[in-house]
Amino acid sequence: MGEAFEPRRYDLVTHRHPSVLYPFSAGVFGTGANFAIRRSAVNDLGGFDPILGTGGPGRGGEDLDMFLRVILAGGRICYLPSSLVWHQHRSDVDALGEQIYSYGHGLGAYLAKQLISRQMPVSLLGRGVRHAGVILGRTRQASRAGQMRARGRRLALIEARGVVVGALCYRRVAHRVSGPSRKP
Repeated sequence: MGEAFEPRRYDLVTHRHPSVLYPFSAGVFGTGANFAIRRSAVNDLGGFDPILGTGGPGRGGEDLDMFLRVILAGGRICYLPSSLVWHQHRSDVDALGEQIYSYGHGLGAYLAKQLISRQMPVSLLGRGVRHAGVILGRTRQASRAGQMRARGRRLALIEARGVVVGALCYRRVAHRVSGPSRKP
């Protein structure tokens, strides 16, 4: 999201991102606000998960889930920075808090799906928690230096709460929809 200004490719063999969390790290491929994928590829991968998505109980994460499934199936993702989307963020702190909570909720739902389906090794979970700690520290530091100050730390905690609630929500809904033996 505004970090890469050169075209990039991602796959499991030749074009691997250096992150130890790859390909499970959210956001490494860019944002799903503007992506194209062949319908046949979506169908081959089983479609979008109806629990994920901004209109579903997961509140998001369907883009992250599809990106991951493309890579794990041996596909490739091409990032083109010349494709631009204007994404408007909220103008007041309360609305921004709700948006950030929803982002966290979607991330938590995505992570829960990957753990439940055993796509993501549990060993990566510890690395992810440590990485989240680093991000929280950076957010706190940026908050002190920026206009948000203490509100920035509060927003980071709101997002973290969203991650936990999103994970629990996905687990509950996936279990209810398909029973305990389902592998999403």
